[in-house]
Amino acid sequence: MAAIDYQSTLERFGFDTELFVEMAAMFQKDALSRLALLERGVAERSVRAVAQESHALRGIAAAFDARRVVDAAASIESQALVAKELPDRLRMQEMRAAIEEVAAALSVYLTRPEPLRPPISSLPTPHGVGSGVS
Repeated sequence: MAAIDYQSTLERFGFDTELFVEMAAMFQKDALSRLALLERGVAERSVRAVAQESHALRGIAAAFDARRVVDAAASIESQALVAKELPDRLRMQEMRAAIEEVAAALSVYLTRPEPLRPPISSLPTPHGVGSGVS
C-alpha cells in the first residue's frame, strides 16, 4: 500500500499543484505536532486528549488518502471513545511509523526544484475541447 494516493489527492484538490504543496507542508508540520500531543495524552493517561488528537490526525491524513495513518488513528480514536482505553506501545509505534512514511512521501514534493505538475493524461478534458464532442 502506498503511503499516499497522489492521483486522487491531486484530483480532490482540483489539480491545483500549489495547493497540494501547501497541504503537504501543512501535513509535515501539523501531523508531527499532533503526534507529539497524542503521545503526551498517552503519557498523561488522558483518554480525551488521545481521542481528540487521533481524530485530528485522521482528518489530516485523509486529505492525502494516507490509509495507514487514517486506519491507525481511527482505531486509536475508537478505542479511546468506546472502550475508554489508551493505545498500547505497539499501536503508538505503528502510528508513528505510518506518519513518518507519509511525511517522507510528501517531502519528495516539497524538495523538487521544478513546479509540481500532474501527468497530462490525468487532467480533465472540458467538453468540446479535444473530446470529440461539439
